Amino acid sequence: MKKRFLTIIMLAFALFFAFAITNKVEAATNYGTVESLVGAADISGTENIVVKYNQLNLTWAEADPDVGRNMNGWWIGIKINAPAGMSEEQLQKATYERFGSTVKFWDVKDSKGEPHYVNAWVRIGEEMIEGKQDVVTIAVYKLDWDNNGTPEQTITIQVVPTAVNLNRDSTVVSVKVGNRQFTLKKNETLNDLPEADKKVLETLKTPEEGKVFVGLFNNNVKFEETTPITTDIELEVRFEDAPVSPSPVVSPAPEQKPQDTTPKTGTVDIIGYVSIITIVAAIGIIVLNKKH
Repeated sequence: MKKRFLTIIMLAFALFFAFAITNKVEAATNYGTVESLVGAADISGTENIVVKYNQLNLTWAEADPDVGRNMNGWWIGIKINAPAGMSEEQLQKATYERFGSTVKFWDVKDSKGEPHYVNAWVRIGEEMIEGKQDVVTIAVYKLDWDNNGTPEQTITIQVVPTAVNLNRDSTVVSVKVGNRQFTLKKNETLNDLPEADKKVLETLKTPEEGKVFVGLFNNNVKFEETTPITTDIELEVRFEDAPVSPSPVVSPAPEQKPQDTTPKTGTVDIIGYVSIITIVAAIGIIVLNKKH
């Protein structure tokens, strides 16, 4: 009887560990999937997915916050699907990280308001691929499905620069300021840039210590930010040395001359002479009066 009891206990433990291991394997292999939103792409991997574009024709896209495009430009987009069978409660806890920011998967819904997938868009600019031959990584997403602080899955978006064709909209112009590229509609001014681009422009115009911002220049001609732009242009951000304030000149204090305390001998002598003459004259007058 005792032997049978021990056998049952051992069998129960074996079944428990087998069940736990099976669940762990299923949890570890239950990953989200990815689809391209901008054309064909080589998508490989399960735990670490790589979305690689070997041939890409990007069309100019207007800003559309409903689908995650917060400014005009050329965009690479992917659709991230939550793991199959993930409950609503689990999905509400799931997060993903991009460019250092962590976002709740549930909060980033598609345009239909469905929370089981998100459309993730990444803006691509000419400066990101111009003159480059090797594969360029545009963005990396880190997915933490169980919200335990450790991502279980990554999605890397890559492009081959020589295979990317940025189709231009005839109604837009390209404005290059320093090392950054901006896009505007024809006849718009720099003041019409989206808020995100305006902040970037202000950063480009911020001088280093000891410098002052002079202005934006187009072929050595100062460019006013209120000027309508009708064609592609390249602007130089110009700085110059800050003027040095002259040190205040301190005038020397006037030299203090010592006061002369010596009696004025000339004045004393004259008074003495006058007194003697007056006395002599008085004596003379007295003597004359006695004789008469």
